[in-house]
Amino acid sequence: MAKLGEERDSNSIAKSLLSSLLTLGAVDRFKALTVLELSERTGMEAACIDSSICILVNSGYVASIDSESGVKYYLTPNGILAASSLYS
Repeated sequence: MAKLGEERDSNSIAKSLLSSLLTLGAVDRFKALTVLELSERTGMEAACIDSSICILVNSGYVASIDSESGVKYYLTPNGILAASSLYS
């Protein structure tokens, strides 16, 4: 069972990742990014991204596609709305 502080941290990382996906333009399958690309562009550790992206996928905010360079991720329409609402 996760401790309260860990739960807050993972929620914070997920929100940051959601915002980063929007800022980086990963809003459709053609602009999707791998975990490594996200790590390089955001400065976040790949392990943090990997665990947080699962939360976002399970929440319906992020979708994934398989590509030659590995699994890539992008925001769903609900993810775009959720990321945009972080700014208002």
